[in-house]
Amino acid sequence: MKNIVSICLLLLFCALSAHSLHADHIYNLFVSPKLFELKLGSGPISETIQLKNNSDTPVRLSAMVRNWTIDEQNNMKTVPSEAESLDQWIVVTPENITVEAGKEALVHFSVKPHAVTEPGEHRAIIFLTESYPTLSGDGIEVTFRQGIGIYGYSGVVRHSSTIKSLKLDRTSGILSIEIENRGNVHTRFDGDYAIWKKGAFPGLKSLPASPEWPHNHKKPAGFITSGSLNRTPVLAGTSRTIKTLLPVAAFPTGYTVIVTGTIDGEKVEKIFR
Repeated sequence: MKNIVSICLLLLFCALSAHSLHADHIYNLFVSPKLFELKLGSGPISETIQLKNNSDTPVRLSAMVRNWTIDEQNNMKTVPSEAESLDQWIVVTPENITVEAGKEALVHFSVKPHAVTEPGEHRAIIFLTESYPTLSGDGIEVTFRQGIGIYGYSGVVRHSSTIKSLKLDRTSGILSIEIENRGNVHTRFDGDYAIWKKGAFPGLKSLPASPEWPHNHKKPAGFITSGSLNRTPVLAGTSRTIKTLLPVAAFPTGYTVIVTGTIDGEKVEKIFR
């Protein structure tokens, strides 16, 4: 009996990496851009997705468009088309694409919204799915699927979000951000964390613009590590808790965590001592 694994790199969240795949040639398939944000009006919109195959074998893909949402577990899932969902207004050409080894290819899509659309956000995702599964080194058939997120904005866009809580569980190392979104478009916390040895943090004013210092620069005394927080979007009219697992297992209590970022243009800073 064959084992078939479908892997989706959904870069709406920027949470997964191609390096998690078993199919080596897919590492070398470059897709750009991975996210579109479009202003919807009365006229049609045309956009292009660029594909580049840096492997030594052809990649064959099929394209499909779907409506999507985010469930209460913060997982993206496809849902049926709705009256105002963007997927029903999108046409992709070609629907079947072969990217030859070492070559480039283009996928075009056009958006033709209704003359009258509800103000706010309309969503779709274009899936590029490998037509033939690839056999991995351990004998598993792997089907590659890339999701390109599309946000369309109509009429007056209203941002209105609140961070209800920002907590760190030192036992599990999980940082939780509870966000309520009362606007008519998605929001997300765009932030970073920095971890310092307990008592070594010199203060927020001493931090550079980004806590990700270049590798060729000497790290400040007491600095442990830093990184980006989970950027899962919170859709309009929903409340979600977004969690990030911090690499603090080796420091059960002896560390300080600094969180910096923005949400809807508002600056957020928090220190967990």
